[in-house]
Amino acid sequence: MGFRAYLLITVNDDTQPTKFSKILQKIDKLKETDYVDPVNGAIDIIVMIEVPVTIKPVMKKIQRIDGVAKVQSCKILGVHKEW
Repeated sequence: MGFRAYLLITVNDDTQPTKFSKILQKIDKLKETDYVDPVNGAIDIIVMIEVPVTIKPVMKKIQRIDGVAKVQSCKILGVHKEW
């Protein structure tokens, strides 16, 4: 197992529903993607990914998708039994 992370994605404000659906489909087709969920709030899409080494190439792929304004990452930390 490599690294797992949540990517928090914001799309452009003027993105129409049809284009938003296409963005979701493109992200979902990435081999590193486990889950893609549209959400309501400051973030538009939350994605869970798993990669062998680093998350940056996946972030760059998503950032290049037309309509994506911003990609942020939250790496998933291992859970300790004492928590």
